[in-house]
Amino acid sequence: MVGVPAVWELIRKGILAQVNRSGAIRKSMFNGAMTVKKANVPVLKNVVDSVVFAKIRQATGGRLRVALSGGAALSRETQEFLNLALVTIIQGMVVASFADSWA
Repeated sequence: MVGVPAVWELIRKGILAQVNRSGAIRKSMFNGAMTVKKANVPVLKNVVDSVVFAKIRQATGGRLRVALSGGAALSRETQEFLNLALVTIIQGMVVASFADSWA
């Protein structure tokens, strides 16, 4: 999947809005799962992936493995959030002046 930072920000805000609407217990589970994934706890990260984050991945079809962000810099918070909760995001930017120098 390819998108610009505004798209990734919108996805992040949508996920957070849904988590905040879901109630205190689910919000606590989500925040705990994010902490486990960020800490890279070996066994628990697989559990939270299959239990907590599976529903989020299903919203994108469940088969998304890598995403590309381009056009501008993606904020560190958004990239980290989506890397943990959804998919690995790779940033790629083409500098116009570099491309012009080869013309």
